[in-house]
Amino acid sequence: MLVELKSSFAAYTEWVGKAFLLMADNYEAMGEIFQARGTLKSLVENFPLQNVKAQATERLKRIEDAELKKQTQLDQDTTDNQKN
Repeated sequence: MLVELKSSFAAYTEWVGKAFLLMADNYEAMGEIFQARGTLKSLVENFPLQNVKAQATERLKRIEDAELKKQTQLDQDTTDNQKN
């Protein structure tokens, strides 16, 4: 439905941007981080409205920070297991 919004309401640029932000949120909630990241990167690189780009940038940073934190914890756990 959100993808259809792009073609049905192309004249409402902000609505389309919000739809893609929501789609990225949905991907993230479903654990589809690759898809969420790709959607947000596309908005940052290609979307015409600065406010949508800014929101996409913030969300992308939040996802990347969470992924880095997760990886750091995994690395620490692996190191701790090797010591034992």
